Amino acid sequence: EQARLETFIMPRKAHPKAGSAKGKSKPPTGRKAAVVKDVDAHRFIQSLAENFKASGNYSPPDYVTYIKTGFQRELGPQDPDWFYTRMAAVARRVYLRPGTGVGSLRKVFGQANYRRHVCFSHNSKASGGNIRKSLTFLQDAGLVQTDKEGGRTVTAAGRKALDLVAQDILEPKPKSK
Repeated sequence: EQARLETFIMPRKAHPKAGSAKGKSKPPTGRKAAVVKDVDAHRFIQSLAENFKASGNYSPPDYVTYIKTGFQRELGPQDPDWFYTRMAAVARRVYLRPGTGVGSLRKVFGQANYRRHVCFSHNSKASGGNIRKSLTFLQDAGLVQTDKEGGRTVTAAGRKALDLVAQDILEPKPKSK
């Protein structure tokens, strides 16, 4: 019986061609692989928003200058490019939490003004129209897709694009002369 057990426990010999991916591997680029989680959120969102604006593929809706980000706000955002920033933040959030929908993003981008005076603060949700519009832009670009169980998930192309932005933040590409 001991001999029978040893045959199951003994390690198998490796195949002679195992591990050699001859002709299948790409040449090394000299850069470390990075994902979105490796980068500071603020820097990533800024960089991705700049990429969205520079690409020219996205044009924010005409009414962006007149709307607020939630009913609890008195004024709209002061930054004229705030919609690109919101799109980048939504893309990052969907990357980190697959299956996220508009309702949960409204909770995340909502506001709780932390008053410790007579009245305690009240949490309120963000407006869903801005988030929904940014999700549709990301979906039209092929970065995000609808999940069969509800919500949105990042596509393989979207994951690659967002990881490249993170990699550029950690190790900028060397400038050619």
